[in-house]
Amino acid sequence: MKMPKNRERYPQKKKDAMVKMEKFISDYPFISIVDLHKVRANQISQLRKRFRDNLKFYAIKNTLAIKTISKDERLAGLVQGIRGQALFIFSKMDPFELNILFDKNKALMAAKGGDTATNDVMIPAGNTGLPAGPILSEFKEAKVPTKIESGSIWVSSDTIVVTTGEKISPKLASLLSKLNIKAIRSGVSIRTAYYKGLTLGEKDIRVDIEEMKAKFATLGRQGFNLAYSARYPAKDVLPLLIAELANNGRALARAIEYPTASTIGGLISDHVARADSLLAVVKEKGYTS
Repeated sequence: MKMPKNRERYPQKKKDAMVKMEKFISDYPFISIVDLHKVRANQISQLRKRFRDNLKFYAIKNTLAIKTISKDERLAGLVQGIRGQALFIFSKMDPFELNILFDKNKALMAAKGGDTATNDVMIPAGNTGLPAGPILSEFKEAKVPTKIESGSIWVSSDTIVVTTGEKISPKLASLLSKLNIKAIRSGVSIRTAYYKGLTLGEKDIRVDIEEMKAKFATLGRQGFNLAYSARYPAKDVLPLLIAELANNGRALARAIEYPTASTIGGLISDHVARADSLLAVVKEKGYTS
């Protein structure tokens, strides 16, 4: 991006905007730049109200933002993220947590031709409520199996019409609109962020919570199994190790007939059983009167 030309004088309104931004930079440790493309104004308004005590949303012209940021060498990497419709967010919440928060506040909206699918889009089986007619060709083009019942178009089976990351054609967008299927998940996403001396891009910030949970669960199981096999007395492993050793000790004491509080009953039972068996043999052989 081209740097704005140096100017000796700015109108007072622009000076005030730059001073305000400098104060935000000074007051907050984390700076995020979000992309407002396809973000509705009411979504931003709701976020402002909900998080007004923790986040400062600040809109400023890109040229003024670049001019202000350029005064601080730490923030030089943010310049590349200042383009198009950008909004600055100053916070004491780190960008990873902030992005998760924004993801939870995203909403589904109708797709337009050329949009990129944010998730797999399915047309469900059942009655569409649409009358049979020329629209059947749109279903056919989208490779959606249909049938006609009582003059209405029915979708024969659940059908994925576009997968995550694919472009949605104008015709498909029109069909989804007629079916009242909202295919695009829209909301605020962080484009670039400043975090403890680092400039982070969108991929650096994004955290898949479910994926992380699965990874931690797998690592937990692997760690437990390793500690158990290595007989390492970790907190979760120790009760099992003690129980195993106790069982082994009882089995050994029983095998060598060593009397302990936990084995004496079994040993007596064993000897009584042997005596009874011997007595039975004696009686069988007629050695008793």
